[in-house]
Parts: sequence; structure tokens; C-alpha cells
Amino acid sequence: MTRILASALLLLLMSACGDCKQEVSAIVLDSATGQPLQGVSVFKKNRPGIRTGTDSIERFVLLGISDGCRSWLPMAVRMEFTGYQNMELDIPNHEEQRAELHK
Repeated sequence: MTRILASALLLLLMSACGDCKQEVSAIVLDSATGQPLQGVSVFKKNRPGIRTGTDSIERFVLLGISDGCRSWLPMAVRMEFTGYQNMELDIPNHEEQRAELHK
């Protein structure tokens, strides 16, 4: 009986946060010059269908991504830009980071 109650409680908690959303952002710079990079491809690691790119102010935002109860965990993102090494970064939910790509 205790096991059934514990399972029911766990299911209830999981369904309560099924609508949690993640939102992360970063400014992407050249590591050598400190200059912002426009047009960097950015996507959620292991889910390449969720992607964006840096905009005219060299910033990207990934938002409204439903991750259920895992939305409190940092989001792993991957950045790719021709001529630079790919970079992976864990960004806490609702925070902005600074990323520096290396040639």
C-alpha cells in the first residue's frame, strides 16, 4: 500500500510540472578578439531540431522549451560556427551566459 501511495504521489508531482518551460540565452564572442559573432548556430544538445542563431546583437535565446520536471536543470546547448571549434555549454534556466568560441 505504501508503495502505491508513493508511486501516486510521484506521478502527481511529475504531472504538476509537465508544463514547465526553459529559457536560456548567451552572448557569443570570438575568444581571441572579444568581438561578438553573428550567425552562430545554436541548438539544444541531443535535440538538434530545437535551434536558433545569434542575432544582430550577437545574442541567442532558446525559450519556451518544455522539459517537464527537468526544467530546473541547466540546458545543454551546442554552438557551431564555420572556422571555429564547436562548443557545448550548460546554461541555468532563465539565465544569460557569455560564450567564447575558439578558432
